[in-house]
Amino acid sequence: RTFVPLRFIMEAMEAEVEYESSTGQVIITR
Repeated sequence: RTFVPLRFIMEAMEAEVEYESSTGQVIITR
């Protein structure tokens, strides 16, 4: 899945990543 590396990068940048599996959405908040 492509969102796993993205999550790692965003968490390294102190951003919060949520993945909504029912809709396939990735929500990023900083």
